[in-house]
Amino acid sequence: MNKSDSILEDIHKIREELYEDTKKMDAKDEAIFYNKEAEKLLKNWGIELRKAEYLLETVR
Repeated sequence: MNKSDSILEDIHKIREELYEDTKKMDAKDEAIFYNKEAEKLLKNWGIELRKAEYLLETVR
């Protein structure tokens, strides 16, 4: 398994775990929530995040 497969597997696992927390949120709040989670993951994976607004821009 390569690094990108591992990252995708982590994302799918986390999305399942977070589904209960986010299913009651509107799209904007959900994007903010996932943006914060993405920042944490990227730091854990050793990837520097310059701007964390990309998820919010995608939703808008």
